[in-house]
Amino acid sequence: MDPLQSRILSALVPLGLALAFASPLSAVPLTLQDGGAVLEVDPESREGLGPWSVDGIAHLRQQGFWVRAGADASESSLADLDFNGATPSDADMDGDDESLVASWSDPSGRFDVSLEVVLSGLLGSPSLGSESDILLEVSVENTSGGALDVTLFQYTDVDLFGSFVDDDATFGSSLLITDSSGLGRYESSFDAAPDAVEASLFDALLMSLEDGSATALSGALAASGDVTTAVAYAATLGAGESLGFEQLQSLRVDPVSAPEPAVLPLLALAALPLAAARRR
Repeated sequence: MDPLQSRILSALVPLGLALAFASPLSAVPLTLQDGGAVLEVDPESREGLGPWSVDGIAHLRQQGFWVRAGADASESSLADLDFNGATPSDADMDGDDESLVASWSDPSGRFDVSLEVVLSGLLGSPSLGSESDILLEVSVENTSGGALDVTLFQYTDVDLFGSFVDDDATFGSSLLITDSSGLGRYESSFDAAPDAVEASLFDALLMSLEDGSATALSGALAASGDVTTAVAYAATLGAGESLGFEQLQSLRVDPVSAPEPAVLPLLALAALPLAAARRR
């Protein structure tokens, strides 16, 4: 078992115990919180996961999932599927829900989708730095009774410090996104390499996933500016087989040396006029 799988398993075991005593909820959106980290989750919206904030500053705006199956002419957002419910839980018993399990079903009965999320965060400050992780597992199960071609997409829009004009995204052994301040970085590691990737500028990827035709990721490994990224996994599944991945997402903000404790909030405030001008 590799380190990523071990870390996800260690987080999901207490999650499973907590869920045994939890009741499914359908009210959304939901808020996960741990330490200084907050993640908004709306399972019935294309917004999906996000914003993801650390110590009051948002760094990830949106993360969503799309599935294309069988003879479908295009992929569908999870928001287009039948939402079965979501169960948040407080596995570490600190009074805040930091874990979530949600599921969806294809209206045509061909597949089910499950998503498990565990948020962790430390209380930080500009002088100490900040960090937060998301452990995520997503799976598509073939329930059609026969063979089924399935492609699973994950779309991610990271805007470090809330600013969307100065980010750099690079796919290598992991996905790394940094910004011009040099203070923040987002990294995403997968248990298995995606079948296809793309780093692009907003909002080309999102439009491609939503334009009613089949998306083929370009393979572009880097982009600079208002970056967004996507990965795809594809397979022909036999009856009852599943396609999915496990993932560790990390946000790290480096300490700011005194006497500049207000630098990070100022970075976020400076981005507000730009954010208002950007059409989502």
